[in-house]
Amino acid sequence: MLAYNLGNFLRTLATPEAIADWSLTSLREKLIKIGAKVVSHGRYVTFQMAEVAIPRQLFASIMQRLAALRAPQWLRQHEHPGDCARKKRREGAPS
Repeated sequence: MLAYNLGNFLRTLATPEAIADWSLTSLREKLIKIGAKVVSHGRYVTFQMAEVAIPRQLFASIMQRLAALRAPQWLRQHEHPGDCARKKRREGAPS
């Protein structure tokens, strides 16, 4: 149930108009269950896959939409307020 809800959530937020009417099964088979070679060069990681699965521009559009869903950098750099309190308790400092 969780996988279905997560897939449906991502489908509504990250799929371009061209594939908005695809079923979750089609999305899974064409986006997730595809063979790809992961190539790492320095700081960059690339996926090499056959363009038969989906066109390059469509895949790039999906990846851009997924990247836009990430939390802003400033939010990811700060600790959660609860983390500070737990850290103080572990170190024995009064809160």
